[in-house]
Amino acid sequence: MANKTKYPFSVHSFMVPLRWDYLPSDFDIKGSKESIDFDIRTDVKEFAKLLENTAWKRTFYRINNSPELYNENTYFHAFATRTLFDMQQHNEIDESVISDNKTMVYYEIETDENDYYKINADHKIYKLKLSGLSLHIYNTGVAILTYNLENWQYAESEQILQINEFGRRIYPQFLSNEKPYTEATKKTFLARELEIQSAKLNYGIPIQDDFTQYDTLEIKDTHKVDELGNYQPNTIIDIPNIIKKLFNDNFIYTAKEEINTKNRIRFNILIDDRMFFQSWFGNNALANSFSKEIKLHDNETNGFAYAHSNFWYAYMYGDKTEHNLGIANKFMQEKNSIDNTYDRWVEYGTLFGFTRDSFVCISKDLETFRKPDVRIHMKTMYYQMAVLCLAQRATVLRFSAEVSGLADLGKTNKAQVSKRIQQLYLNYIEFINKIYFREVTPQIQGIEIYSKFQQIMNIHNDVKDLDNEISELHEYVSLLQDEERNEEAAKLNRLATIFLPATLVFGILGANFFNDDKFLSEFLSIRSILWIAFGFIPSIIIYYILKNKRL
Repeated sequence: MANKTKYPFSVHSFMVPLRWDYLPSDFDIKGSKESIDFDIRTDVKEFAKLLENTAWKRTFYRINNSPELYNENTYFHAFATRTLFDMQQHNEIDESVISDNKTMVYYEIETDENDYYKINADHKIYKLKLSGLSLHIYNTGVAILTYNLENWQYAESEQILQINEFGRRIYPQFLSNEKPYTEATKKTFLARELEIQSAKLNYGIPIQDDFTQYDTLEIKDTHKVDELGNYQPNTIIDIPNIIKKLFNDNFIYTAKEEINTKNRIRFNILIDDRMFFQSWFGNNALANSFSKEIKLHDNETNGFAYAHSNFWYAYMYGDKTEHNLGIANKFMQEKNSIDNTYDRWVEYGTLFGFTRDSFVCISKDLETFRKPDVRIHMKTMYYQMAVLCLAQRATVLRFSAEVSGLADLGKTNKAQVSKRIQQLYLNYIEFINKIYFREVTPQIQGIEIYSKFQQIMNIHNDVKDLDNEISELHEYVSLLQDEERNEEAAKLNRLATIFLPATLVFGILGANFFNDDKFLSEFLSIRSILWIAFGFIPSIIIYYILKNKRL
């Protein structure tokens, strides 16, 4: 790959939040995944076993004479590093051993100098250096898959926008009414083809996906019934080859593949058609222009020029061009630009932008302005924040799906759902204490950037809503337990009612009644008849009355 400069023009990370469920050998498709213990479905050790003998290799976090990693590690609170980084624990003798209390395990695929990620953006080809493939696996049943890319060839701002827009789409957001159905989408923002090449994958043969499978809708039924009348669910969205080919046959992606599947990992994507993207772009002209003072639209307040920049808005929101934004309201555009921008260093020419689907930065290029190297910060500290916040949001979605599944399970199996809810509640408590941090660094700039992530992604409110959902489930368990206790008490009351006549007769006649030999020998004696008449017969009558009334 051509390298005419000492530094790349831009760097890009495309991130895919995944839900994963381990389906053990005794999994029955007739049931639901929620019928399996949550701790079994999210067992990281089982995930690791299925990654053996693949290109994915676990990597402990080691500084190893790297100032970048030292700076990254000391940037965060000690309690946060145990989740941010896969640090070797005392009982992990090597990378093959995973501790029971591990929150996150990190894997990566080693990349080669010639590895690349290629984007056919409506017949414009962008070939980026593939600098890394990483996988953060969390014990909450979510994982973050990341493609790390470097751009050494394309310096124009319009090219950067197209790389982000077309490079992150993994299936068509819409289809046109005319065949081929994907043509209109590909002219809008879906790549005509994505291609990834890695020496460690697919025997070094490039992996491609042109999305033409969506041009034939006949094979995309939501379900079908086989010859025996069995219902078979289907999954309309196809996971692209650039994701599937990173894993082996131990990993499945559709509901249909779950049928008769044993000892596999089922992946679900927790996003829409767009991967989350993180991007740094070095451009002197743009960086300088953004720091100019302007009058805002209220004509009373001064601001900086980025608030009215079409490029900055397009860069933050992932639009392919600054001339055709996804907005036609200058007042709203100005407000969104200001609200979503962290501009502490705007007069140095450095800006950070946030949306729910992106985290971007622009600064002066590194050929002329090398200190500080914001690109390195984006690849280390800020990258770790982005991954953590994505994991938090993905876990909230995962737990919400669990709540929904358990609510359905509760309709058919109350005895089983109580245990499942208690398990989920314990895992939720662990998530709150080990992943959902209110603060991850003592550095003031880091605190502000992390807070911006939390605010834009609405994580605090989502966690609060999830807390209410979990609490309602917990109350539901309490109701089930109360109902069970009441049912047991009702049974005891029924028994007491049934044997009340016999108890009264016993009390009246006294305990010595049974010590009389004549009671045993003279069965038809008056005393025996009295005992039967006033003791057993009323009890039998009461039993049948209660049974018929189902009290």
